[in-house]
Amino acid sequence: MAQIIRSSQTNVGEWERGSGSWRVIWGLSLLTVLLGIISVASQGTGNNGVQRLIVKIRGRSTRIQPGGTLTLRVEVYNAGTESVFVATNFDGPENALSRLDIRLFYNGSRIEDRKEKSAGDYGRYRLNDPRRPPLVQEFSKYWIALPPGHYYGGDLAMDPTSFPHLNTPGKYMVRGTYTSSGFLNDGMNNPLASYLGELDRLPYKAWIGEVETNSIWIEVVGPKTSRRKN
Repeated sequence: MAQIIRSSQTNVGEWERGSGSWRVIWGLSLLTVLLGIISVASQGTGNNGVQRLIVKIRGRSTRIQPGGTLTLRVEVYNAGTESVFVATNFDGPENALSRLDIRLFYNGSRIEDRKEKSAGDYGRYRLNDPRRPPLVQEFSKYWIALPPGHYYGGDLAMDPTSFPHLNTPGKYMVRGTYTSSGFLNDGMNNPLASYLGELDRLPYKAWIGEVETNSIWIEVVGPKTSRRKN
């Protein structure tokens, strides 16, 4: 199953546009953001000049053996002029508020999405639940603040259970679509639905929209023991 690999691979960094290099900076304090509420903010409306995201992918390796796992590096850049909140998880279930859908292509034709589909069961708290923790405790599990010129990154694993063509030698193109509907949704798929009043008063907007990633080429190398099915 494709999944986000967190641990030390997930980070926030500063994008140095001139040199094209990236300097990782740790310790972006979400607690400071949440305790420093200064204005009322509504949701964003898309990938415009003010709230503009660029999502890039690259392979940790561009060549794998048949049946191997392809690890993608995913980086979400804030190329806009305002700070925004983005989701911490790239690979949520089908009904997640934000997710990255990865697609595989062969000879210019789309051959498959991942085979495993799922719907998340979010154990959200009711507004009157005495066990309901403060928003500052829950928020950082799902969202992170991204200042202009910074990125949020992590690793995404593609395995042959989800992408069967990774069992078959050949050259493939990988591309994805990153979507987000924000966090002011009162549906069952929002684990923070009981905090909508507080979320609406946060200083930044959650990015809402859809953006395509770049395309990369990968190669499955090894004996051609299986037949490709298009």
